[in-house]
Amino acid sequence: QKVSPPRRKGAKEERSERSLNWSKRDPNGYDHFTTSSKQSTGNYNTVATGSRQPETESSPDVNISAILEEEEALIAAHRKEIEDTMEIVREEMKLLAEVDQPGSLIDNYVTQLSSVLSRKAASLASLQARLTRFQHRLKEQEILSRKRVP
Repeated sequence: QKVSPPRRKGAKEERSERSLNWSKRDPNGYDHFTTSSKQSTGNYNTVATGSRQPETESSPDVNISAILEEEEALIAAHRKEIEDTMEIVREEMKLLAEVDQPGSLIDNYVTQLSSVLSRKAASLASLQARLTRFQHRLKEQEILSRKRVP
């Protein structure tokens, strides 16, 4: 049984509901943005932060759009990871039930468990790498913002 993701609007509709607030300034006078997505309650929850890139480096709209797309991809990957993890847990429970049976073959259990754990580790490593790339992207935006002439 898979976990269904919450009903989501189309990407274009969703992006139109996202707000970017440029008015927030840090003590050094640099503009920072926060991305928010409207939840079903109508409230806005901050889901990512970063800094506006100087217009001389690249178009801010392009950078914001790329960050929003990367954010959406990260969230989708996280959802998929949860579904995959639940499937793996079911496999592990089945393995345990089988090995608990009298006369079960421990060699089969060890081989299958090794395979399951390798898949689990690879999947988590992939999600962690995606998260790290996203964090670096946000940090780059902040650094580029500081290089901007005030």
